[in-house]
Amino acid sequence: MLSAKDYKDILNIINLYVEGCKKGDVEIMKPAFSKSAVMFSYTKEGKMIAKCSIENLFKGSN
Repeated sequence: MLSAKDYKDILNIINLYVEGCKKGDVEIMKPAFSKSAVMFSYTKEGKMIAKCSIENLFKGSN
């Protein structure tokens, strides 16, 4: 079960990502991700078509 602190920590991370997206500011969202985070893309059929570093998200947001 999550503690109140865990819940707040999760909301803070989500808010960093959302604020970064709203403002188009990668520097706001970066702390929401581990430096080793990976993104995956899938087709509607469930086939993985891409795997890339989270840095690709940051580069594409500039």
